[in-house]
Amino acid sequence: MAVVIADDDESQRREIAEFLDRLGVSHAEACDGGEAKKLFTEMQPKIVLLDMNMPKIDGVEAFRWMREQDSRAKIILMSGYMNRVREANESELGAFAVVEKPIPLRTLGQFIKNVLSGRVPA
Repeated sequence: MAVVIADDDESQRREIAEFLDRLGVSHAEACDGGEAKKLFTEMQPKIVLLDMNMPKIDGVEAFRWMREQDSRAKIILMSGYMNRVREANESELGAFAVVEKPIPLRTLGQFIKNVLSGRVPA
């Protein structure tokens, strides 16, 4: 599995999933942090896209758990709230990136291609 998309906003999740389909990139979707953790364990994705604000287990908590499981995981935290993006960037969580939603698909596509081709080291 190449990518896990975790976002409680179905339209955001579908937009990214459809984009990945066009790129021919395998992916799985989660609607909350608990489901994202389960997919992370089962599928060992190369990249995880985590919304920071989700029900049950939020993206930041899921991110910290994933980091404990695999410190080399490429995890991008996303939020539609600029203040959350700023706070996460300033807190030095260790995410590969923290971006504001909607995530720029062209930039995301280039990043995914670089990771999958080995141009971004594990």
